[in-house]
Amino acid sequence: MGYPNLELHFIDDGSTDRSFDIALEWRERHTHRLPGGIHMARQANEGLTRTLNRLTARAKGEFITMLASDDALLAGASGHAWLPAVALGSACGDR
Repeated sequence: MGYPNLELHFIDDGSTDRSFDIALEWRERHTHRLPGGIHMARQANEGLTRTLNRLTARAKGEFITMLASDDALLAGASGHAWLPAVALGSACGDR
């Protein structure tokens, strides 16, 4: 079981490749699979800290994880992370 209300935020931080276009195509094919939606943003390169702060401000969820362009998230990973976090209580406190 995956996380029941997953939302995806894609922030292009000034990349010079086709990653934003690829993400837009992916969103068109998979929006129905993510109840929380797929949110896209483009910005000039502002660095990791500012980008993560912007992401955290936009996210509506209780839990946040970050993936970089060279990371992968295996199927079902959100459920494996979410269930123990709910059972044990969030170590990060309230947002």
